[in-house]
Amino acid sequence: YQRRVHGDGNFDDTFGELDISTLGRASHSRQVEVEVLRRKQENIARLVQILEAKLLSFIENEKQWQMDMEKEAKEKSMSPGGDRLLRHVGYVYVQVARQNLSRYCGFEATWEEHRECWHQWGMVCSNICSALCFAVTVQAKMEQLQEKVEQGHLSIDEKLKAEEAIQREAAQQGLEVLFNFGCMEVESICRDVSRRVLISITNRSIGKAKRDRMYLALEKLGEIYWNVGEKASRETNFVETLQAAGFSNGPKPP
Repeated sequence: YQRRVHGDGNFDDTFGELDISTLGRASHSRQVEVEVLRRKQENIARLVQILEAKLLSFIENEKQWQMDMEKEAKEKSMSPGGDRLLRHVGYVYVQVARQNLSRYCGFEATWEEHRECWHQWGMVCSNICSALCFAVTVQAKMEQLQEKVEQGHLSIDEKLKAEEAIQREAAQQGLEVLFNFGCMEVESICRDVSRRVLISITNRSIGKAKRDRMYLALEKLGEIYWNVGEKASRETNFVETLQAAGFSNGPKPP
């Protein structure tokens, strides 16, 4: 259900397949590692071609490109978790573009490089804390419920109803924790793809003016994604988008 939670396939041209199933495992077989690496490399190579084509179309017709990208972003925003995913992708595109655009005597690039480090550490710490708090909170609620039953404050039926409520809440919180860890992988893929595209552009015999225009296109694409995602987040909420995709009480077994 990772694919369904993270856009339900509507971001296949942006970050493609996610694989967070190996998070937290101490070791993997060599065969599994090789297969995961092969799939990831194939996915990255495909996404590089797609993103480069998008940036080139900006040069050909900027006005039409702007309308096409806004339409695409709006369609993506309606998918499960789409508003958040757009903001994550948009943030990375803007950041990578500004690290390569030679503006403000290079101060902008330096600032964005430092900002990237702070942002990544912040995401890691936030997600770990959220996962720990989620586990502790659920355990504490179940213990409190058991104490009330032992003290005779709850009947068996009341206990069952309370357990169901806790399980529903835990399912939604667990889904959000899973989603947030997936967003770390989303940013990692998009950062890798966008950097490879810019390296490819730099290595080819493309004039500086055209190269800078493609850098600018990446920044503008990121801004479009971010703005559409920000607007969509004010109109819907995370749980509602997942419920619309069939996650009424959390993820269902595949």
